Amino acid sequence: MEENKHQPKRLAKKSAKKKFTKPNEEKNREEQLLSGKIYDNQDILLMFKIVGKTLRNWRNSGTLRYIKIRAKFYYPEVYVEEMLQRFKGGGGG
Repeated sequence: MEENKHQPKRLAKKSAKKKFTKPNEEKNREEQLLSGKIYDNQDILLMFKIVGKTLRNWRNSGTLRYIKIRAKFYYPEVYVEEMLQRFKGGGGG
């Protein structure tokens, strides 16, 4: 029984180590995303000649990934390019 008491403590220490490395990884990812061009809703609507409901559907379905800051949506150029590549590669032909 004593062995079982010690195991959760070891697991807790391992997970704590992961928590310290994760913010650095997230910070680097955010820097990469924000280093390129960032679009807002209006930019996307004009770029693709769509209406707001279509853009909302794209967000909700995962078609177009986004970053939400407070109540506003932003679309890094990388996410827009990913969406275009998915449709370009999977388009009917």
